[in-house]
Formats: sequence, structure tokens, C-alpha cells
Amino acid sequence: MSHYRLPRIFHPTSKDPNGYEIWPDTRENVFRIPLEAVGVEPGYVVIPDDLSVAMEAPDGSRWTSVWQGAHMSRYLPADQYDNASVVMPSAVYNKWKGLPLTVHLRFALTQAKVDKVNRIPLPMHEFSVPDFGICSPLTNSMTSISGVEGLFCGAALREPQLTYISAVWSDTPCLAPQAELGGAWAGSLVRERAPNVVFPMSVHLSNNQKDERARYLCPDSTVSFTQYKLVRRPPGPRLLSAET
Repeated sequence: MSHYRLPRIFHPTSKDPNGYEIWPDTRENVFRIPLEAVGVEPGYVVIPDDLSVAMEAPDGSRWTSVWQGAHMSRYLPADQYDNASVVMPSAVYNKWKGLPLTVHLRFALTQAKVDKVNRIPLPMHEFSVPDFGICSPLTNSMTSISGVEGLFCGAALREPQLTYISAVWSDTPCLAPQAELGGAWAGSLVRERAPNVVFPMSVHLSNNQKDERARYLCPDSTVSFTQYKLVRRPPGPRLLSAET
């Protein structure tokens, strides 16, 4: 539970992380509630699937959203910040804007735990990752071949098991000590079939820039492929209902 005021209307390209957006075709709006995720156990990842929000105004009137897709980050044990995006009818927003509101958020969560980890020194050619697929380094044509900016991977027949790929960046084209950890997700707990024979994946790790300048993955730096298996998933289908 938290106390919250509905944010100002903003343009969809606004950089305000707590902004508010109008959907003119549906007479619905999207606003974002900032959240901090804490307490995820080591060796696990928590994935928000759906969310519902209940709000109460000072006069006691209430509104509850339908269950809707969360579209949020996957949460690892390190504390993370994100925004919960909530769809609200314009009529409710116009009635409550500017009022202090009490907010209750409910989440339907999927939990997965580490199944296996492969650590591979990054080569400058195509390489195989056990139980994942075949990967190649992506290089920036504007830099030396020693500067790798990501990976391109492919898995046979279907996407691989949900995998967190991580490595440590260098702030310069591999002429300085490595500086910042980057990570990206690939694969799925569902493992969809490949559109053709190979399921393609472009892997771009987080934290790939410093002061708007590109970072690089250095040859022989360790790339970790951490695979997860399902532990618990919310039952479905979810009941969709709303009250104002």
C-alpha cells in the first residue's frame, strides 16, 4: 500500500518516468507508479505477469482496475527499480486528478530458479553454448575488430530455455580495465518454436554506454549464460473485472 497522486498529462515521448499518457481512441489512459523490488532470493528470478491496482480517494470512493499485462522487468536478487504501468478510464482520472490516493497493487508472479550456468571466454568467431545455441560476436563497423558490442545467437527448432547473459564491459576498445557489468535476457520458459529452422536472437547487454560513448566486450572476457527453470506460475485464466 502507498499514497500517490495521479501525475500530470504528458506527451508519449516525455522522459518523465512517472508520466501519464492519453489513448484518444479508447478514452483510456496509462500512468506509471514507480516501484522498488527487494527480497528476491539468491538463485531465483521473479517475473511479473499481470497486475491489478485498487485506489481509494479521501472521500472513501474506490476504483479497481482489470487484471492487465505487467510489461515489467524480470527481477534478480539485486534491488531493482521499475514502473508499473496502469490503464485507467479518462473519467476516473478527471474525477481524481490532484487528490491524494491510497494505492493497493496486486501482482501475478512467475518464479524461476537457476538450472545451469555456462561461462565461456569470448572468442572472435562463432562459438557453441551448451543447451543454448550458436553465438557470434557483434562488432561495430566504426571501431576496431577488438570492440564487441553484443552477440548474435541462434537456437535450433525452438527458442532456448530462459537465459540471463552477462559480461563485464570495457569503457574503451579493450585498452583499459573492464568496468561495468552488463546483462540481457534471451529465451523463454515457454520456448516457442522457431519461425524457420533456427530461432534468431540479437543480444544487447545493458549498461552499454558511458557518458553517451559506447562500451566494448573484450576478447577472452567471460560471458556467463545462466539458464532458469520454472518453479511456480500463477493459475489461469485470470478473472477480468472492474469496479468504480
